Amino acid sequence: MTKICIVSSGQPSSNPRMVKEAQSIALNGFEVSVVYSQLSNWATNLDKELVDLNSEINWICVNNGIIQNSIEFFKIRVRKKIWEKIYQFFSDVFDSDIKSSVLFSQELVKATLKVQADLYIGHNLGALPAIIIASKSYNAKASFDFEDFHRGEYKVGDVQSQKVKKIEDKYVPLLDFATCASPLIEDEYKKLYPYVKITTINNCFPFHYKDKSQRVNIDEDIKLFWFSQNIGTGRGVEDIIRAIGLVNDKRIKLTLLGNSTDDIKKYFIDISIENNLSSDQLIFLDPVPEKELVKIGMQHHIGIASEILLQENRNYCLTNKIFIYLLAENAILFSNTKAQSEFLKQYPGIGYLYNQGKVEEIANHLKTYLQQPTVLENQRNKSCQFGQDLNWEKERLKLLDFYRLE
Repeated sequence: MTKICIVSSGQPSSNPRMVKEAQSIALNGFEVSVVYSQLSNWATNLDKELVDLNSEINWICVNNGIIQNSIEFFKIRVRKKIWEKIYQFFSDVFDSDIKSSVLFSQELVKATLKVQADLYIGHNLGALPAIIIASKSYNAKASFDFEDFHRGEYKVGDVQSQKVKKIEDKYVPLLDFATCASPLIEDEYKKLYPYVKITTINNCFPFHYKDKSQRVNIDEDIKLFWFSQNIGTGRGVEDIIRAIGLVNDKRIKLTLLGNSTDDIKKYFIDISIENNLSSDQLIFLDPVPEKELVKIGMQHHIGIASEILLQENRNYCLTNKIFIYLLAENAILFSNTKAQSEFLKQYPGIGYLYNQGKVEEIANHLKTYLQQPTVLENQRNKSCQFGQDLNWEKERLKLLDFYRLE
């Protein structure tokens, strides 16, 4: 293999896992092209920074110049909605065309077919048809990265869940390889598709992002950190705010980092006011490049992994937050999803596990950190220890070996 084509229906800046993969393969001397879409105006500038910094990669944006408020974007969204309705009412009659029902997926197929490669790797479900069609056209290999258990991202029996199942059942058996972002996701897909070669590549971050000079000492304040692409409801943050209120100690501060609307900010501020937090106890930060996440994380003491089981996927996935927190030497508060429970068993001493929805449990852990700073310091040191191995420098070697690209 000399030419690799990576395809995503999302944006590079919102998929650091894909970017790390492209960088790693290019660094080993392979010719790498990345075909992608731009879906959100807020991330476009971050995309440009990534593209400029990685000029050794051939970046191909399928909808360059088609922004969210444009007529062309509106037309494509209308097409997607029409196909979703067709699927909803006629899925038993014929197999709805996924290339039309996913935003920009038709465009992805056309763009990918223009790139002849030896291996096509897909990220995000909308890329799956593109990599299969292209790989068959050029007699090449195909792989897909399952960052989530996709059919488990919706309620069982939901129309979207049924559609995802059909997409996966149609295209996944045609893959040569697949990678997964957690051992439990790997287990589930191996049960479904035993003839596809599958492995886990942890969603880690480069160790060189770490800057020890940024590490904050334990002083009077205890600083908590949570981040995501988007700040939103149903992610367990509400319980963290309520637990801070229950402790009733102004030394506890919570930072939320991500894209957010005024309504979302008001929603969380209202909850903080209801629970007697002062205005300086809840802080909002805008999205930053992934390298900055480690720096910001190191300015906090505790990372929050507060996933809740609204969908089956949340039980199996390992959020990339965990790996940022490890590099940032944060103690970690984990909700008790199956994947996070197993992770804490494998890497003990890095934090506490709490039962989802049990605000009192979270509050008790926060009290322990306040009253016994040595416990907090020991957990931070354990995170530092495990972060020596759970980083992208180690995971990239597994990735290259899996594809025999070393």
